[in-house]
Amino acid sequence: MTVIAIAGLIITLLGLPFTLSEYRKYLSGKLSKYNHKEKIILFTSIPSIGLALALSVLSVLQFINSIPTLFYIQTLPVHPTTYAFQDLMVFGVISGIICSFLGYRLLRTNLKELHIILS
Repeated sequence: MTVIAIAGLIITLLGLPFTLSEYRKYLSGKLSKYNHKEKIILFTSIPSIGLALALSVLSVLQFINSIPTLFYIQTLPVHPTTYAFQDLMVFGVISGIICSFLGYRLLRTNLKELHIILS
C-alpha cells in the first residue's frame, strides 16, 4: 500500500514542472490584458478572501466553544479557578465577535475589488 502511495507521489512530482508551466502559460495569456496595479490587486485579493473565510470559521468555532462552556460554568460551585475560566470564555466570545467583524470587512472589500477588476 505504501509502495503505491510512494509511486503515485513520484509520478506527481515528475509531472509538476509540466503542470506549472501550463498554468503559467494560461495565466500569462489571461493576465496580459491587466495592468500592473490590477495584477497586484488580483494576487492579493484572492488570498485575502481565503483569510476572510478562515476568520469567519474561527469566529464560529470561538462561539461554539465559548458560549456552551460559559453556561456550564454557571452550574459549577464557586471556586477561584471558575472565575478565571469564565473570564477566559468571555474573552473567547469577544475575540469571536472581533474575528467575525474583521472577516466580514475583509471579505466585502476584496470581493468589491475583484468585482471591479473582473468586470
